[in-house]
Amino acid sequence: MKFKSYPKYKDSGIQWLGGIPEGWEVKKLKFIVKQKKFSVVDGPFGSQMKIEDFVDDGVPVIEMEHIKDDIFKDAIDRFITEEKFKKLLRSCAKSGDIIFSKTGTIGLVANLPSYFKKSIITSRLAKISLNNGIINSGFAVFYLINLRHNGYWKFTSYGSTMDILTIFMISNAYFVIPSRKEQNTISNFLYKKIAEIDKLIEKDKKLIELLKETKALDPNAKMKDSGIQLIEKIPENWNAMKLKHIVSRKITDGPHETPEFIDDGVPFISAEAIKKDKIDFSKMRGYITKKVHKIYCTKCKPRKDDIFLVKSGATTGNVAIVETNDEFSIWSPLALIRSNKEKILPKLLYYILLTDYFKKTIELSWSFGTQQNIGMSVIENLNIIIPSISQQNYLLNYIKQATAKINKTIQKIEEKIKLLEEYKKSLIHHVVTGKVDVREDEV
Repeated sequence: MKFKSYPKYKDSGIQWLGGIPEGWEVKKLKFIVKQKKFSVVDGPFGSQMKIEDFVDDGVPVIEMEHIKDDIFKDAIDRFITEEKFKKLLRSCAKSGDIIFSKTGTIGLVANLPSYFKKSIITSRLAKISLNNGIINSGFAVFYLINLRHNGYWKFTSYGSTMDILTIFMISNAYFVIPSRKEQNTISNFLYKKIAEIDKLIEKDKKLIELLKETKALDPNAKMKDSGIQLIEKIPENWNAMKLKHIVSRKITDGPHETPEFIDDGVPFISAEAIKKDKIDFSKMRGYITKKVHKIYCTKCKPRKDDIFLVKSGATTGNVAIVETNDEFSIWSPLALIRSNKEKILPKLLYYILLTDYFKKTIELSWSFGTQQNIGMSVIENLNIIIPSISQQNYLLNYIKQATAKINKTIQKIEEKIKLLEEYKKSLIHHVVTGKVDVREDEV
């Protein structure tokens, strides 16, 4: 797209912003809100609102998780009583307000929908009540998004373990203020264009998922009943077997004790190191001594071609295969599966454990306590389908070739998505800061 510039520009007085269109103003956020008090506030801290204050129905509690892609996602599952709400009026948010994340992933932003007559935000959020006579919320949301994209909030924040923004920092952020008519034109333009870009991105993401789910099976093969709940038919010369019948040693997990970490030694990994179907050693818990490693190895000693299955926590069901001969130890959230190569090749077992049907089998099998988990005996008795050993090398080669083509296609699509995301950021920046004029049709 090509756009024209505004006829005249002036110095904004802000180094990173540069020139702005003549007629635009620059004001701090605190001067464009409804009133000085309670227009930019955060949620209650500590004992002001505790878990025991939550009830099944009442005044909605707005949390950071309700902001996704800078849109409010209504999945309210926490409420407080009217009596409790009256004690927390300072942190009330209602229709027309903007909610904004100020700790952790900072700068997430969304308009609160019109049906929210009243609600309470949590301590990780801020509520911004704008003076609609000066600025409309649509333009303001896009401007706040731009501040996140250009790193303003990151630069402004403090904190060592997580980024934190104070109400003072948020209130003193500079905003550019076009005329009300221009604000409406800009926000309407961006809503339309961003929706078009997001539609393209979503379409490409769905294509990636479809490519990942592509199965390397012969469509002309004769089929038979699988005997497995989630799969009706399997090739005639394939069989359903329990995991415990195709391993060379009993499936086990890492030690259940927490080791003392040192500056250098043997890597010690847990569930967080299982990323994108691989072991990411940069995500290890830390290093342990060779002595401790030797003790842990009496229970569970990983080696090349072993497969790890995450058996507890938010990533239960994730899988990775060991591709190194280097020594390391694992913790209890990981189950080690070592294939019997006379029954199934390790790499093929790894691919089978990555399939959609196996992941769904895991989901149907896990239990919940404080977090989802799956027991060792349950893992042992999970059914998988495998081809005859004579077919496995052929199938692995087929998968390798097909996967290489699919991965190449996925990479191209991911690059396209990245370009679309960057274009979206650039478009928002250039429009809300007046670098381009969208008051007329594109040229």
